[in-house]
Amino acid sequence: MGIMYPLAMAVLMLGGLCFWVLAWRRRTPEFPGITFDPRKWKPVWKMKDWFTPDGYRYNLIGTFCVSLAGVVTLLKLILRST
Repeated sequence: MGIMYPLAMAVLMLGGLCFWVLAWRRRTPEFPGITFDPRKWKPVWKMKDWFTPDGYRYNLIGTFCVSLAGVVTLLKLILRST
């Protein structure tokens, strides 16, 4: 695999973060801000009222990219150790 695996994971992570920044710039006044109170947390698919339609789409894409990179990395580490 060589350099391709870390490069692909870096591209997915950075791409996801870029999409999150784009979503952050397209939030609505209902957005509660960054909070560490679990009662204000929502699943990604219920955040439509926090973003404009474009912002919601960017948030979903960013979450997908970062989650995919994390799951693939975790699976690679598990499979390498067995």
